[in-house]
Amino acid sequence: MRVGIIGAGSIGLLFAAYISRVFEVTIYCRSTEQTSEINKNGIVLKKKGEQTISFVQALPITEWKGVEDITIIAVKQYQLYPIIEKINQLPVIPNNLLFLQNGMGHLKQLET
Repeated sequence: MRVGIIGAGSIGLLFAAYISRVFEVTIYCRSTEQTSEINKNGIVLKKKGEQTISFVQALPITEWKGVEDITIIAVKQYQLYPIIEKINQLPVIPNNLLFLQNGMGHLKQLET
């Protein structure tokens, strides 16, 4: 299964590290610097004194086309508007989106 993750903050990176153990993960970032850093060094997960490195593909958010089997959107609620605009510009709006935000204010944005 192919998993896309929009947002390379703490939640997006945590999910990418765990999910990449089983599935093919592409993480979409805002900055080219972060994209390069993840592609070069992977995602370092530290847990109980142990460290693991997960290698995933990182791309700029502009490259997201919604073709993965599921896309997890893990950005802060106030960062959703441009993501929702991008979703609405796709030829076919995917029905495989999982939003991970604190709060539910984005539901009103999705209705438009």
